[in-house]
Amino acid sequence: MNRLVATVNSLGLLGEPGIRFGIANAAIVIAVATCAWLDVGTSWALLLLAAVVIVSASGTSFAVGGAIGLVAWAFQTGFLENTYGLLTFYAEDLTHLCLLTVVGAITASGGHPHPSRHTHDTYSWR
Repeated sequence: MNRLVATVNSLGLLGEPGIRFGIANAAIVIAVATCAWLDVGTSWALLLLAAVVIVSASGTSFAVGGAIGLVAWAFQTGFLENTYGLLTFYAEDLTHLCLLTVVGAITASGGHPHPSRHTHDTYSWR
């Protein structure tokens, strides 16, 4: 029996990097707005944003994953730690920047979706 392995992108448009980046930005804005509304501390906000970055960056390229972490840092620093989008570069801010950017880049798989989620085994009937 011959085995044919076909790679199928079952995500459709969601597999496009620009669409994924836009959805990640929307999720980051929602997470930051929720943290501001609930008035959670910096540690909890950072933890929630790291989770959003992990989920959003999985299956993207390293650059897109790092960019998602960078955007999360900018919103966290600009709207949760400071006001009106003011970005500051104190030691704690740079630590958060490194953390979120590295988490996004590490979580990304280099643009190759995980094979167990996107490969389907089919068999020929010959």
